[in-house]
Amino acid sequence: MIHAPLLSRVMLALLLVCAGLGLAPARAADDVFTVPDVVMDITAGTALDARTKAMNEGQATAFHRLLERLVAPADLERVSRINNAALLDLVLDVSVDHEKGAGGHYIATLTVHFKPAAVRNYLRGHGVTFTEPTQAVAVIPVFQSGPDARPELWEDTNPWRAVWTNRPPHSGPVPVTVPIGDLDDLATISAEQAAAADPKLLAAVARKHGASATLIAHAIVVAASPPTVEMRLTGSQPIGRADPRQYVGVAGETLDSVLARAVEGTLTKLDEIWKHPGAAPTAPGTQGMSPEERQLTFMMPIVSFADWLSARRTLAALPLIKSSIVQAIKRDMAQVTIYYGGDDSQLIGAFGQYNLLLEKSGTIWKLTRVDVPPAAVPTVPATLPGGAAGAPGIVK
Repeated sequence: MIHAPLLSRVMLALLLVCAGLGLAPARAADDVFTVPDVVMDITAGTALDARTKAMNEGQATAFHRLLERLVAPADLERVSRINNAALLDLVLDVSVDHEKGAGGHYIATLTVHFKPAAVRNYLRGHGVTFTEPTQAVAVIPVFQSGPDARPELWEDTNPWRAVWTNRPPHSGPVPVTVPIGDLDDLATISAEQAAAADPKLLAAVARKHGASATLIAHAIVVAASPPTVEMRLTGSQPIGRADPRQYVGVAGETLDSVLARAVEGTLTKLDEIWKHPGAAPTAPGTQGMSPEERQLTFMMPIVSFADWLSARRTLAALPLIKSSIVQAIKRDMAQVTIYYGGDDSQLIGAFGQYNLLLEKSGTIWKLTRVDVPPAAVPTVPATLPGGAAGAPGIVK
């Protein structure tokens, strides 16, 4: 049975489909290497000097914002000191959105586009592990008007979803998308199911929206005056479950205002999780090793040749992975050893951004796609055909 508040949404979706207009896609992911809205207000001896200074300082400001997106706070100081010549090598172009000047006074709003490959090389050259999401996180905003109230999700009366939908663009390292609540969304997950955070349904939401993970942002109003909201965050890997947090309104603050602050707090927490994924089981053979020496062997099911090629491209693209060796391969399974920097939880989080799940099954580590039924993982052979343990070979 569909609740009455959902009828207008369902009818609107049907009308749009029938009219051939389709439904608008979820909010697009922000470009990670583009920094918009860099406001400069510079005074110098001449108009030309002021504009030149604004461009130089604007690019430096944009670069610092980019680093805050990609790099953990503890590593910022190591990479933020850069001279103008080196910085220019990282900048693709600068667009001026608004500008005005008089005499030696120049005001402008800049958008700075950086060269992705050059920035990656710069960070790697300084030995810094960085976060570079390639897909958005799908946010499912569940709302309860009281601790005992029925949870709401797709209803028009859900103020929490409205705040998420109308939020300003997010400039952090994790792009987010909020489903619009079309017929497929209604059929995929209900408010009650979202509140329960069923892992299979979270994976289904991520698949539908081309997301790397799904976050259930569950807001519960625990007090009306001042408005107080308890936030519970649960998500698929690498998000996991965060400790509940309360947002307490000040005198005269509205519920919508408190919810808006909760959105910003949730986005900040999401960014922190992506930069520092939660504690994960330590991979065998990595204890006590330096980041340069870390290695891990895992089994990976192969669904098709195209699936295998995609997995190989992912291994080559992940900044954490220094090199990889295919130890053994057969039609439906491969044994791969990787050498990587960073810690184990960062590795698990990095794979999660590509819809890949790295987990331990018994004594064996395996890597599977969350949208592909995992195949049975055989025991890793102690000695591979054609040589000693760990030598490349072919599994018959």
